Amino acid sequence: MAWNNTANLTNPIDRANYCVNAVAPSFINGLPLPAAQKQMMLAILASFNLTNYNNVAMVHAFTLGMVGNSASHNQHDLPATGL
Repeated sequence: MAWNNTANLTNPIDRANYCVNAVAPSFINGLPLPAAQKQMMLAILASFNLTNYNNVAMVHAFTLGMVGNSASHNQHDLPATGL
């Protein structure tokens, strides 16, 4: 259905991006996964598209950002180091 709604877009990449963005959020939110996993998938969807998903610098920056966010949110769960 989403693909049919893109008849006015002549570029196949634009059509594909439109379809992914139109369908993926509801698909991801409907999965039987923990909320944190859904949030990660939605963050990936928001950060990447069909032309930049293999950009090494962007993937690296995204990964570091996600790890950093996760570490800062989970600091209270870390054992005391005695330092």
